[in-house]
Amino acid sequence: GIKRKLAYGRPPVRKKRKGVPMTDIKKGAKLGTKIADLRRPIGIGDKVLTQNGARAYEAFIVEIGKKPVKKYKVHYHGWNKRYDEWVLAKQILQLIARAEDLES
Repeated sequence: GIKRKLAYGRPPVRKKRKGVPMTDIKKGAKLGTKIADLRRPIGIGDKVLTQNGARAYEAFIVEIGKKPVKKYKVHYHGWNKRYDEWVLAKQILQLIARAEDLES
């Protein structure tokens, strides 16, 4: 195939993703309650911190999957809904806010 060259023959530069590097989370950036410490399970509309690769992103729970494996469909804050995806419970790092707290 034909390869397109840009100015000066350099390939296009990928934009850096907006997110918190996982190293920042591990250093103790406390944004909310850890999932293991919750008394009540995560519900639809809750704001959480999710792990996606080496970064962490704020997201809202939009759907909860059925068992045998606990999964959550999340919408990433500030992203188009086409980027909504299913994540495993272990990818949810922290609960930032409950849905009822966000409504008021």
